[in-house]
Amino acid sequence: MPGLVQLNYVLVALSVALLLVAAFEVATGKSPIPARIAARLTQVTASPRDERWQGAAGVLIAIGLLAQAASYGVRDGRGHGLSFLQLGALAVYTGCLFASLVITTARVRRLDRRDGTIGTAWERLNR
Repeated sequence: MPGLVQLNYVLVALSVALLLVAAFEVATGKSPIPARIAARLTQVTASPRDERWQGAAGVLIAIGLLAQAASYGVRDGRGHGLSFLQLGALAVYTGCLFASLVITTARVRRLDRRDGTIGTAWERLNR
């Protein structure tokens, strides 16, 4: 069980890092990826507005992960099963992941540098 506690600390640290990077994207509309690496990518966000949407999806994922990490170790009064806090955290986590999926699939437009087209992931599936 001590290994799971340490894994939970790693999850919290990664969630906070993701939250900070995503908040930077939302606030500035710029990618946190260095320009030299971004120049080699085949798809990039089409505009600062899309970068902000992508950052909002990252914030939602970080919130869901932090909710899961906060519920770790909480037991119900009988010592077995899931508590209401754990079920609530699982519901928050699932909702945040679903919302971020919808945002990145339906709202974030990407520029494909190979053919110069701009579109969402959903539009690309329907081509």
